[in-house]
Amino acid sequence: MRERVLAIRTRLFPPDHPDLLKAKQGLAVTRYALGDLAGANELFEAVLEARTRLLPPDHLELLVAKNDLAATRVGLGDLAGANELFEAVLEAKTRLLPPDHLELLGAKQNLTVTRKAIGDLAGASKLEEAVLEARTRLLPPEHPDLLAAKLNLAGTRYSLGDRDGARELFEAVHEVWTRLLPPEHHHLLTAKLNLAVTRKDLGDLAGARELEEAVLEVWTRLLPPDHPDLLAAKLNLAATRKELGDLGGAQELEEAVLQARMRMLTPDHPDLLKAKQNLAATRKELGDFAGARELEEAVLEARTRLFPPEHPDLLAAKLNLAGTRAGLGDLAGARELEEAVHEAWTRLLPSDHGIEARLRVARHRERQRLSTTPFARLTS
Repeated sequence: MRERVLAIRTRLFPPDHPDLLKAKQGLAVTRYALGDLAGANELFEAVLEARTRLLPPDHLELLVAKNDLAATRVGLGDLAGANELFEAVLEAKTRLLPPDHLELLGAKQNLTVTRKAIGDLAGASKLEEAVLEARTRLLPPEHPDLLAAKLNLAGTRYSLGDRDGARELFEAVHEVWTRLLPPEHHHLLTAKLNLAVTRKDLGDLAGARELEEAVLEVWTRLLPPDHPDLLAAKLNLAATRKELGDLGGAQELEEAVLQARMRMLTPDHPDLLKAKQNLAATRKELGDFAGARELEEAVLEARTRLFPPEHPDLLAAKLNLAGTRAGLGDLAGARELEEAVHEAWTRLLPSDHGIEARLRVARHRERQRLSTTPFARLTS
């Protein structure tokens, strides 16, 4: 329908006629919604070019055209181009609107998206602080827009390394959603996971475990056994339990993840190999070197087929198995693998990079020497 309207108006009106530009804009919006970003971009650029010539810099329709094109450029990956347009829109709205106007706050939020994407986290944080300050004054504590502003700033603070600042905001959002939402609500579960990650980074492992166990309990009830979100929740909790020294609890979860991935994935799938490696590491910490060896040998066999000899994941698999062989007393087998890693790193890396491999090889050589040296006889 919009295609027909544009075709008719293209025949009837001169190129800069307002009704023709509105038809182009309407079709562009439709194409954007349908995922045809390139087609939308072409029309939005034509509208912006015309309105830039015809309208004063602060005209609302010109600002809308810039905003539409910026959003499309974000979708197309042209982040610098989008950022330039969002900057222009914000500059104009800052001059025209009062500080707490919704459109001004929206312009600030739009610009934070592109600033984050191009790596300007400090610039994004500054805008998000302003948005949060305004929404804190204007909105009730439980308003969705205020909570969204807190979450946006929390994510930016986390990326900037301000874990305490991020946790403060994540805690606030979690508290509100715990009161307002049912336990199974997606927003609440996401808030728990965000807060758990932050607590873990700050060393509050018990607090993280409490949240991760709550998420796992809900998803165990709601999701099928092989659902990716359920498996991710098990892995998160397994890692926390391991850090807390609960190796048995971690192993139980890792066993479940491995069984699910063996059912779902091909033998060489990276996620399956990672699940084997995770469980092998836990078995090793529990003293089950034979069980760890079985998994690590499978990982090494797959990665030997899949990767070139110098691939980091292949070398890591060799080192993991070398450590397990050493734990089982197979010092010759351990040395064989570590020699291979040492040789690869010696060829590929500067001399100081290979030091760990050299040290491991030296340690295993010394163990072998000691194991084959007879004890001196005591004389009476």
